[in-house]
Amino acid sequence: MNQILNFNTIKTIIEVEGILTNESPMRIGKGAGILGEVDLPIEKDINDIPYIPGSSIKGSIRALCEAIARASGYHVCDPLNPKSICSISTNAIKRAMDLSMKGIKLKAIKNEIIKLFKENQLIHISKNIESREFSSVNDLINYLTNNYGPCIVCRIFGNTEIASHIIFYDVYPIVKDLRPLSRTRVAIDRFRGASRAGALFTYEYIPKGYEWSFKIRIINIDLIEGKEPEAKLLRSLMRYLCLHGVQVGGMKTIGHGLIKIRPEKTNVRKCVVENLEIRCMSYNLAEVLKRW
Repeated sequence: MNQILNFNTIKTIIEVEGILTNESPMRIGKGAGILGEVDLPIEKDINDIPYIPGSSIKGSIRALCEAIARASGYHVCDPLNPKSICSISTNAIKRAMDLSMKGIKLKAIKNEIIKLFKENQLIHISKNIESREFSSVNDLINYLTNNYGPCIVCRIFGNTEIASHIIFYDVYPIVKDLRPLSRTRVAIDRFRGASRAGALFTYEYIPKGYEWSFKIRIINIDLIEGKEPEAKLLRSLMRYLCLHGVQVGGMKTIGHGLIKIRPEKTNVRKCVVENLEIRCMSYNLAEVLKRW
């Protein structure tokens, strides 16, 4: 469990780096345009190059990961709710670990955790903890983890209490002089079923079929050979991104934003830290998928 909440030890680093394509038009918006721009421009960097922010990639992929986990019978919390059981349990685990490192005895730690859940109006959990006997602090931590969280998705992507084990970098087009196109649309009046007066707008988008360079770093979860549920979920996620892709950005309901990983053009590098040495091995993602 320490490996989920504590980044002081680095055992495994996985880097997935390669090419993805936008299979449909794509629009990563930046809000209303300023004078001289279209009504709804797309996101560009300081050099006026269109790109996909890592935050947009992470948000879409996390939502997809949550859906896969739920379909597999796992409980998934709401990461934006600071009062979710998952966040509170994570806070309790961190507090138990911190108090244990300070030499506080098990009984006092248990009472502190009971108090924490009571303060957050989770009386039933506090009673469950109070009625149980624990042989050690690790026993208490394992009980909290297995019953109340953090959930499997938070253990990968983090929440308000723990950092993410995955880093998503900004995604840039292979073609450096890529320039977006623009399209004009009009909003529809829901009562008349016709165009709404004064609702004409123009938006920028990237045409389909472009290649983009992407990079993902995974810390302390062995994507290649790991047996834990987090590693298995990430493998399912990677297969899905190669086969079906995920939508990012705006206008998803009209098919915009579908991106897919090109496994034959993507490599996976696994680095392991052992005996003060770092050993790295490289694989082609297409070959790794066959082994999974």
